[in-house]
This record gives sequence, C-alpha cells and structure tokens, in this order.
Amino acid sequence: MAITAAIIRTKLLDTASKNTFLGEEEFSTPEITTAITEALSYWNATQPLVADLEYASADAIPSAYDEPFSKGIIAILLQDKSRLLIRNRQPVAVEGVGIDINARADAYVQLAASLMAEFTQWILSTKRHLASIQIITASPTSGKSVISLRQQTAETNTFSVADDSGNTITVTPYTATLYVKEYASADSALMTKTLTKASATTLTLSTDDDDMNHAGTVFGEVVLVESGVTKYRIPVYINVEPALSSTNSRETLAIGRLRDVLHDRAGENYILATTEFQDADMAKAIINVVDLWNSAPPAVGRFAYTPMTFPEEYIGQWEDAASGYLLKEVANKLMRNAYSPLQGETLDISRKATEYMQLGDMKIKEFTAWARDIKYSLNMASAWGYSNNSSFG
Repeated sequence: MAITAAIIRTKLLDTASKNTFLGEEEFSTPEITTAITEALSYWNATQPLVADLEYASADAIPSAYDEPFSKGIIAILLQDKSRLLIRNRQPVAVEGVGIDINARADAYVQLAASLMAEFTQWILSTKRHLASIQIITASPTSGKSVISLRQQTAETNTFSVADDSGNTITVTPYTATLYVKEYASADSALMTKTLTKASATTLTLSTDDDDMNHAGTVFGEVVLVESGVTKYRIPVYINVEPALSSTNSRETLAIGRLRDVLHDRAGENYILATTEFQDADMAKAIINVVDLWNSAPPAVGRFAYTPMTFPEEYIGQWEDAASGYLLKEVANKLMRNAYSPLQGETLDISRKATEYMQLGDMKIKEFTAWARDIKYSLNMASAWGYSNNSSFG
C-alpha cells in the first residue's frame, strides 16, 4: 500500500474532532505531501548511493518499509511545525491562568528528534544491507556467456550475446556460427554449428546426440558475419554436463556439480535469496585448476590435460581448488566495495571478503602442493614403467 497523506493523517490522529483545542486539522494535505517528498529525499541521498535502490515516488516504497518511512514523515512534519510554533510563541491568559498556546512546540521538538534519529539510522543500516547483497550477487556488466549442454543429448538452447561493454547485440543483420574447441590452441574444433535467430537479440543452438560426446567445460566462440565481413567474434564458455548413460560416461567437474559442492542455490542462501557465483566465474575456475595442474612442476607433457580429460580419480581435489578460485574472485569484488560495519550489522562484506580470500588462498595452495607431489610421483612411475592409476595409462 502506497504511503499517502490520508494514511499519515490517520497515524497522527489529526482530525478536527480529535483536536479539541485547535478545532481543526493541524497539518494541511500539502504539508504532508511535502514531508513525504522530503522523506524520499533522505532515503535517496543517504550513502551508499545505488541507482537500483532509489525511489522516485511514494508508490515505489516497498510496503515492508511503510512504518519506518511513516516515522520519518511524521518527524519532518513535527520539525517544521515546531519551528512555526516557536516563532509565534506568545503567552496569553485564560480564566486568569497564564498559558502558552504554542507550548507543544517543545514536545514536538523532542519527539521529532527521536523519530528522525530512528529514521535516519534505519535508512543507513537498510541501504547498506541492501547494497551489500547487491554487491555480492551483482551480475557482471560484461563477460563471457555460458552455453550449457548435456553430453550426447539432442537439445535446443537459446541465448543472447553481448559486446565488450556488456551491451546485448542485435543479431538480425548477421549470420551466426558457433565454434567449440577443447582448448584454445587446438587445431580442430569439437563442434561447428550454424545458429538460427530466435528473436532480434537471441540465437538458438540445436545439437544432435552425437555432437558433444565428452563432458566438461571448454571454449567456444560465436562469430557474427554480415555480407561476408566478420563483425563480431564473441568468446563463450561451453559447459557440457556429464550423462551417466552415455557411451563415454565418466566423472568430471562441470558447473552443476561445482554449484552443488558450494551449496550455492537460492533456497540455501537465506540472506541473498539467489545464487552467489556466476556461471561464467565457475567455468573459468574449472579451467583455471586444470591450467594450474598443467603448469605445476615438473613439466611433463604426458600428464597435461583439459577439463574433458582430467583424471576422474582426482575430482575431489579439482572441486576444492575450483572453489578456491571462486572464493577469491568474489573476495576481490567484495573488497572493492567494502566499508566499516555499523554496530549491530550482521552482514559485514569486508569481513566476508577477508574470509573468502583466506579460504580461497588455502585451497589453491593445497592443490598446488598436491599437484606437485603427484606429478613427481607419476613422473617417477613413468620412468620405471609402472602406474597404478588407470587414467594415466
């Protein structure tokens, strides 16, 4: 329910019948309307200034905020009225007793100060809380799209693509092709598909059940061509979820499994009420761990892998290290937007950033040490001609 002058008047009990001394309403409708506008200004002008948290009118105020906003509006009315009363304070005699008909000004000043302090403190803590959640869950304005598929499954996937500034591209003038590679420098593509246009801003990928025979997170690129001239080359991630019934079934780390490991579901994130980690960040973290393995000493080409071939025996370590990369990714975002918490605040993004960074560093360091030890062991085993790990041959 929108806050109106009538609602505020009812809360003030400001009617002629109840104002026996005045015999009329104390606050005019224009005065109340002005106070509503001023209360909105207090909200919009208070740090942090976040465009998505600004309210253009009383109609936009969430109903859950009606009570604190009403207190702020009443505080503004009492402040304004007390100034008028004080300026016009004049003792008079009634039935031989000296009284000040404007003596209520003192009470108005005290009550207005109390209500205004409560209102401004509520604004500050509420906006900081909302901004903190927005910071944690904000989607990047630009970045790679993720196209999710299922291993050896015929399906249709509709998606949009954006330019480097994050602006959605109108695809109408272009012919569109998707190229998929297991790793960026691969000589041949895993899949090349012509995309159809679902709308002016969306493309459709239709896959057959033999297009993606292996699960994993790999690289893709959408190429937009107009009149024979390539206008856009847009990098994307291709996330292929594993299928147990497929002919090449094996355990691998894809976005769905990593989100399960992190328990990053809207229903489990009671404060955020949404997911915390973006699909693109998850895809990058999955690939980063494989890159870290490949670059860890000793450099042995035989034990270099991609997300589609990384040994399933080590998926637990893969999960931990990918989680570490994600925690550090979010920690960097939080640190850029950190501020000192108010007394009693339960959501401290500065502390959360520090904890995420420390935990992320720990997980990655553990993986690095483990990868080094395992690769030395495998290298020695290879030199002696034996290995007890089926994935290494």
